[in-house]
Amino acid sequence: MLHLRSTKRGLRSRFPQAGLRVGELAAVQSWIGFDGTESGFGFIDRSRLPGADPNADGGVLRPCEQAMDLTDGTWAVANGPAESLAVSAACVMHAVSWFSYIAPQSGIVTVDTLAGADFDTRIAVTGDCDSTTLFACNDDAAGGTGGASGLSFAATAGSTYLIALGSDDPGAFGSAMLTIAGPDSAGGTTDDEDFGYGEQLGFLPCETAPRLQPGLYDIQIEPGLDFETYPSCLDSGGTFNQIFNPVLFRFMSDRAGRYVASTCDGTLADTRIVVAAGCDSGTVVACNDDADGCWTRSEVVFDVEPGVEYVIIVGSKTADDAGWGILNLHEVPVPQDPRRMYMTVGIAGIAFPGGSLTGIKPHDVILLDQATGQWTMHIDGSDVGLGATWVIDALEAMPDGSFIVSFTGNVYLPGLVGGPDGTLVNRCDLVRFVPTSTGWDTAGTWEFWFDGSDVGLATTGENIDAVDVMPDGSLLVSTQAAMTVPGFTNVAAQSILRFIPASLGAVTSGSWQWYLDSRDVALLATTENVDAISVRPNGSVTLSTTGAFLVTGLDGTGGDAFDFFPDALGAFTAGWFSMWFDGSASGFGASEKLNSLAEAP
Repeated sequence: MLHLRSTKRGLRSRFPQAGLRVGELAAVQSWIGFDGTESGFGFIDRSRLPGADPNADGGVLRPCEQAMDLTDGTWAVANGPAESLAVSAACVMHAVSWFSYIAPQSGIVTVDTLAGADFDTRIAVTGDCDSTTLFACNDDAAGGTGGASGLSFAATAGSTYLIALGSDDPGAFGSAMLTIAGPDSAGGTTDDEDFGYGEQLGFLPCETAPRLQPGLYDIQIEPGLDFETYPSCLDSGGTFNQIFNPVLFRFMSDRAGRYVASTCDGTLADTRIVVAAGCDSGTVVACNDDADGCWTRSEVVFDVEPGVEYVIIVGSKTADDAGWGILNLHEVPVPQDPRRMYMTVGIAGIAFPGGSLTGIKPHDVILLDQATGQWTMHIDGSDVGLGATWVIDALEAMPDGSFIVSFTGNVYLPGLVGGPDGTLVNRCDLVRFVPTSTGWDTAGTWEFWFDGSDVGLATTGENIDAVDVMPDGSLLVSTQAAMTVPGFTNVAAQSILRFIPASLGAVTSGSWQWYLDSRDVALLATTENVDAISVRPNGSVTLSTTGAFLVTGLDGTGGDAFDFFPDALGAFTAGWFSMWFDGSASGFGASEKLNSLAEAP
């Protein structure tokens, strides 16, 4: 059925709350499209969405008065210049038009522009105007052409959903054929088609399962299905043959690898996890109940073959156990080559494995060679004019063998060349050390390199305590406390900005961009201030913090360094973490920490 409608409509008078009723498959409340496109890490700061009321506890004020009522069918609609919607790095759309849909029955609803559009479309689905639930988002649906988009989401009978149709370009808009197929339409799935509630299943209802990319997902385990997992879980040591209230997901990779699916990041239910290869539910490849160190939560490790679709089943141990939870799906990192890493440390003498370094001061630079296990002195700060109490708190190793350095306080650096104030170096500045010899007999020259006051860094809290220089010459910068620079206000000490220089030295100029927004990846505590950065050749970012940190799947102290593997960077950051350097294993005590680090070229 083809419908022709205008793009304006009056305010709706009825907006029931969205949410799956008891006895229905719970849907992952994440942004997922036909092709598995998702928004990333799940820790979305919704107060930063366009139209958000900062005093409304993260609620999004959607333009309901502009939402056109739609029912099942194909609609000819038009987009014009309008507001942009940015929910994550993976879901940003422009020239947005809004549509309202009431689900006639509970089940899976599909929305797409596969019937045609004269611009590259993007689609998102949210809850009603009283809801902050974000259901799905897609750009470029599998099987579509010309930038067509499509997605599916689990709907509840009588609930209202807002559909946002936009483009991938602020200047692109036009006409589109928007098709909606609910559970009672062709292509939809009704409550009682293929499965029933409260009964055991001998198959996997995979048509209801959204496709996942690696990332972190909110899930809702609700009373309903009793799933038979077959004796495979008993045979494999899983010690159970049933899983209750299951939530199903599909996952496929284009390359072989090893993956982890885990609820150890937190759920209210006592969970079980089963992974099957394909919709043949007899082919169970992994299952777990009560993973080691996770209390009543579960975690499975499974090997993936390219092009094979795997079904991940998350459920509870008993029929009446339910609740909200988090599913963390990530790849087990391939062991990396040993690193050679320069460090400064807040200690004065420590016995390192593989050798003893004594008399180390916070103004010294030491080198860890993981291939040999050796620690050596590389820059003896006292040899090149650094005072006994001076602390190097930001460090970068340049390809030519020189070093970029910042100090915790204002210092007068003997022999400094090119400074705007003689030999004075401010805590917001960076200087370059060019060595002519290294080790216990260090020699070299100091050059002024970056004037922070020229580009907005001026206060004590804007002390640069982490820096990295990218291959394109841009700088990654984090500060001791919140920083305010041109274009950015009150950027948290846990976050990282990127500086694009137009000039360096005594007259510094350039512009600032987002690089890593800590709010998106749960770096929020004051002890999680990022005070060391090193971007690796593989794109991962090695970090250290001023004190104790707790991120998804990982915790540690200020003496540790960990890797962030980004799925997205910038204003909407997403990714996952893995430990790289365990300070306690190298002799770091509870109060001893890494001040800075830089990978040797």
